[in-house]
Order: sequence, then structure tokens, then C-alpha cells
Amino acid sequence: MEEKEIVIPHRIKMGGNLIHVSIILNVLSAFVLEYTTDLPTFVTSQEGLFAAIITLGLLAFLAFQIGKGKNWARIVFLVIFALESYTSTLVILELFTLSVPCGILAALQELLQITALILLFTGESAVWYREQAAKKTL
Repeated sequence: MEEKEIVIPHRIKMGGNLIHVSIILNVLSAFVLEYTTDLPTFVTSQEGLFAAIITLGLLAFLAFQIGKGKNWARIVFLVIFALESYTSTLVILELFTLSVPCGILAALQELLQITALILLFTGESAVWYREQAAKKTL
């Protein structure tokens, strides 16, 4: 029996792509911070580089899985975002005092992730995920 190909809504693919773009902005922001301030970033610290690879790798993996329509990935991304949102807000405010370009990049990163969450949890995405869950219970 041939398995039917699952068509993933555009909003879900776009949400995953926005997370990928936010990862790129994160890396760019670190380089801008490194070269516009005296603060060390993962660019110069081995421990920071290791943490960045793990963190950004996890986000990239989640974005990839979200783009494939995996419900667990969007939920994990939401939980991670919720846990770090307060700290991120404080960091963004501090970044604006250290380097305006870096603060702008960090704020854009946060806005992209918020937009991704909106795309993933509303409209046709929410309906699609509910339909997929209903198909699995049948």
C-alpha cells in the first residue's frame, strides 16, 4: 500500500525558516558585539563556542523538524522560548547600551521567533496540527 504524501502548510514552513534566519542573526550579532565592544563572545571563547554550537544546533534541529511538520518540535520551541524570553528581554536592553547595531540584531531575532510562534500556533497551522493528531488516533 502506497503512503500518501503529507502536504505541510506554508505557514509551518515559513515558521521554520524564520527560526533559521533568527539563528543567522544570532551569529551575526555575536560578531558585531565582538568587534564593536570589548566584551568576549563565543567568537573568542572556547566554552562560549561550545555552548553556542549546542544551542544554535538545537534551534536549527527544531527549525528543521518544524519545517517537516513535527508537532513535538513546535511545542519544544515554544517551551524554550517561554523559558528564555524574560532573560532575552533584559539582554536585548543591555545590548542596546553596549552596541546599538547588536541590540537591533538581537531585537530582530526575538521578533522573528515571536512571528514564527504566531505562524506555528494560529490559523491554518493550528488546524493542520489538530487534523494530524486526529488522524493518528484513528
